[in-house]
Amino acid sequence: MWRLREFREQLRKLKFFVQRIIEYIKIKLNISHMNGRKLDFLIIGVQKGGTTSLQKYLQKNSLIGMSEIKELHFFDKDKFLNKGDYASYHSYFFNRKSPVLAEATPIYSFLTRCHKLIKDYNPDIKLILVLRDPVKRAYSQYNMALQKGKESLSFSEAVRAEMAQEPFPNQERIKSYVSRGFYFQQISKLLEVFESKQLIVLFSDDLMNNHRMVLSELNDFLGIPTFDYGDSLVAHKRIYQDKMDSKTESLLYSLYKQDIEQLERLMRKDLSSWKKYDLKG
Repeated sequence: MWRLREFREQLRKLKFFVQRIIEYIKIKLNISHMNGRKLDFLIIGVQKGGTTSLQKYLQKNSLIGMSEIKELHFFDKDKFLNKGDYASYHSYFFNRKSPVLAEATPIYSFLTRCHKLIKDYNPDIKLILVLRDPVKRAYSQYNMALQKGKESLSFSEAVRAEMAQEPFPNQERIKSYVSRGFYFQQISKLLEVFESKQLIVLFSDDLMNNHRMVLSELNDFLGIPTFDYGDSLVAHKRIYQDKMDSKTESLLYSLYKQDIEQLERLMRKDLSSWKKYDLKG
């Protein structure tokens, strides 16, 4: 039974690969359904902020064509960028005839070099950013790295090692647990490239506690009709081996204090639940 499932999965992957090749050729020959189209929006961050849940909601809407694979990493890996040739990128949308096309790669908001590349691709593209308590987000990213065998230090050691690096905050893919949590800085960099009307900022707590309201707001932003996305869902629920130690937790909340307060003013949103500066330990 296991071998049969494995065979079917390999067959599915082979079929997907062949379809992508066919779509790539059709794009090159100008006979693709893309017909000069560009993606309409991107979910650009943040990692461990709820982007998978958001994508799963949006995949329910037939008006939105999300890529079959999450995290295409087209704009952050040089090997995919070849003089503005987007055929390989668009080949992921071979089965997407929807009026709105999109994908989700949550590192795009963090890596500033991606911003201009995205702007060059589609100057009018819309961007979605989902934010989560930066300390909880950092611990979630750390635990993912730990479970994947990409981290051997304790969280406390990893945090202090990252903060000792130059420059800090960094632009690293893996060892950026703390650096990715300076959201005001990231948004400020985005707004140097894009107009504010192109960006919507959502919050993971709101998506979890009142997803219908958040998704209705998102539909308005995208200019698509009201849609019932069904019941609430959670895409990932990671089990941590240990709790975060209170000293490191207090250190991080103190470190993020100014950024959180700047974000509050920018977004005109109460982020009191993120402001835990007086933890003892």
